[in-house]
Amino acid sequence: MFRLTELTDKGIIATDLVPTKVVGIAYNWKKLCDEFVVTAPSEPLIFLKPVSALIGDKGTILYPPQLRSVFFETELAVIIGERATRVPVEDAYRYIYGYSVIQDISDYMLEETCSDQGMDWTVSKGFDTFAPIYHVVKKERVGDPHRLDLSLKVNGVLKQSGNTRNMIFKCDQLVSYISHIMTLEPGDIIAAGCPEGCDLIEPGDVLESTIQNIGTLTVTVKKVHDFPASISTSFMAKEGKRYIPFSPGTKLYDSAVKKGLIKPK
Repeated sequence: MFRLTELTDKGIIATDLVPTKVVGIAYNWKKLCDEFVVTAPSEPLIFLKPVSALIGDKGTILYPPQLRSVFFETELAVIIGERATRVPVEDAYRYIYGYSVIQDISDYMLEETCSDQGMDWTVSKGFDTFAPIYHVVKKERVGDPHRLDLSLKVNGVLKQSGNTRNMIFKCDQLVSYISHIMTLEPGDIIAAGCPEGCDLIEPGDVLESTIQNIGTLTVTVKKVHDFPASISTSFMAKEGKRYIPFSPGTKLYDSAVKKGLIKPK
């Protein structure tokens, strides 16, 4: 069981908020859609991450031995405060307790394999420790959730930056949309999507994700295996079926070539 903590004027306190699920939102920033050459969605694209993926601030991301292309996403987390079922958009903010910083950690090659085979992304995003989250800050202290600067640094180097005003679907729209599909319980988390700039991480990296008016989430990546010298682009693909997991020109592609995971085209 993972219990959320809250950052207050008096310090960090425990809450009664225990998430039952993490609902992720894919391609919720236009520039991210452009970077990955996908059409901006007409309605939210959702997926689930298990609560076993959650870790707190100053935690450690464990790099699974079967993966080779783990990457980061920094996102605004919407924390539900009241049970929400079929909530109208105009009432949605009443059900939000506050906001936090969350990292959606995934394996890119496995994610592309899932897409290629019509599988859900959970297998690429659901590993233990793949959802680091910061303390919750009440919505009244955060203010407008759509005017927040967001950034991520890896080993002190800026990798991602943006402002939540550029999210395609806003927080109230997400709460309403999801609540018409599944009931949101107090403590449930909506990871509202990331800007462009996703890149690979490796053991030993320190990730610092910051969102204005909320704080900085800091985690480290722990080595649990040795990297192979190279890996086929058909990694974990269906037998006899190949795919191109990286788009030339993206940070993920350049990083994969540099690390010898794939050969340059």
